[in-house]
Amino acid sequence: MSGKKLAAILMALCLVAGSAHAAAEYKIKMGYSPGNLAPEDSMEIMYGHIFKQEVEKNSAGRIEVEIYQSDALGSASDTVGAIAMGSVEMGQYEIALWAPYNRDTMLFSLPGMLRDKDEVVAMFNSDWARKNIFDDLEKKANTRVLGGLCKGFRDFTTKGRPLKVPADMMGLSIRVMDSPMYVKMIEALSANPIILAGSEMYTAMKNGVVDGHENAVLSIWQDKTYEVQDHLILDEHVPGILTFVINAQFYNSLAADLRQVVDDANVAAMAASKKVVETLESVLTQKLGESGMQVYVPTAEEKKLWHDTIRPPCEAFLRTQIDGSLIDSYIEALEQHRAGQ
Repeated sequence: MSGKKLAAILMALCLVAGSAHAAAEYKIKMGYSPGNLAPEDSMEIMYGHIFKQEVEKNSAGRIEVEIYQSDALGSASDTVGAIAMGSVEMGQYEIALWAPYNRDTMLFSLPGMLRDKDEVVAMFNSDWARKNIFDDLEKKANTRVLGGLCKGFRDFTTKGRPLKVPADMMGLSIRVMDSPMYVKMIEALSANPIILAGSEMYTAMKNGVVDGHENAVLSIWQDKTYEVQDHLILDEHVPGILTFVINAQFYNSLAADLRQVVDDANVAAMAASKKVVETLESVLTQKLGESGMQVYVPTAEEKKLWHDTIRPPCEAFLRTQIDGSLIDSYIEALEQHRAGQ
């Protein structure tokens, strides 16, 4: 093939690619924190992979999705702000980052309230949540919540003392995040809350500055907590919730059929992402046991005792931060869900 013919073919291909790219009427920039992982190893990466695939396919190229992992668009809090401002269209971030925009979102992080991942997903994606919290968040922060998933629950770890019931925590020093509600939680267990940055946790546990801490199984594995702690109880006291959000002005600017494409892609991506969490949590819990940690699964009665011990003081604190009638309404909706109504 002559050089001229090859050049002509390459130019034609470039023009085709360029025209296909230009055909996109809308562009969605999506940001999240994880990077350099296979989709099977990260719920965020799996969600992004499936969402992009579904949207571009089902919109016939009218919407292009650009993925920015490893916080390439800025820190998590900065990107959340950019979504609210409209300079970034989408993101996947923990529910705690939305508290500055609407404090009512703190309700989903109330210790001891929710029992398991299915309950978290059901309540977070319920009509009650949309009407009572997310519609207001959309007005205040120009951000629409497409949905949310449980990343797993936070659990307690200790060194030297196994935990089965709340009384086993008495007198221990437990590292917590800088959160008044978490401090109340530890105090309710007759233990001593020690506020430390995440970067200081490992050394503090290794040197005995603290007796234990609380974290999700995935983080316990990634942080190599098993090297400095020997007991883990799966008490599941606080859910970690990943929210999938989109700038509301952008979403509402889409034609009805394209909004449906986005909604359907979110459902498909959430389903795939949920499977990743379930598989990872099971595998990593087993690996923690193989690495030397004694993993205790409390009975239903023991787990309820943990939750009943920590919830009242935490709820009392939360009532000083948000409208108590909202908490009452949430509890009523949760009871109705449990009753199958």
